[in-house]
Amino acid sequence: MTEPDQDPEPRIPAPLAEDLASLYRVDVEVPAEVDAAILDAARATASPRPKRILLRSAVGVAAVLFLALTVFFFQQAMTEWREEEETKAAYYKEDTDRSGRVDILDAFLVARRIEIGKNVWGAWDFDASGDVGESDVQWLVRQAVEVR
Repeated sequence: MTEPDQDPEPRIPAPLAEDLASLYRVDVEVPAEVDAAILDAARATASPRPKRILLRSAVGVAAVLFLALTVFFFQQAMTEWREEEETKAAYYKEDTDRSGRVDILDAFLVARRIEIGKNVWGAWDFDASGDVGESDVQWLVRQAVEVR
């Protein structure tokens, strides 16, 4: 760490700096028309371009609008899907695999879960015996093969 009274960057003595500058000094005359052309080019480049700013703003607004509409329609589709799933669940209590219809696979699913000892839903007590078992599987089989 440097001392507070020390200069963090060493400087060369002023007379040496003046001598070095005089050795390498080149005086160049720039014609007034070249100087004016350079100044005009700098002004043209530095000035804001309204068309570009307007274009960038329009692109930004379009991107935000696209994102907002995407989120809106995605949420709407998810709401419709949830309502449809809830409707299916309300109408097809026996549809244990949520395929949209009551078939033999529903009975197989319940039988398999009973066989391997996994938890079964209390709602699968179709014969109202108080527990889910083989009689519920038989009830589902009858429902699946019943001619409607």
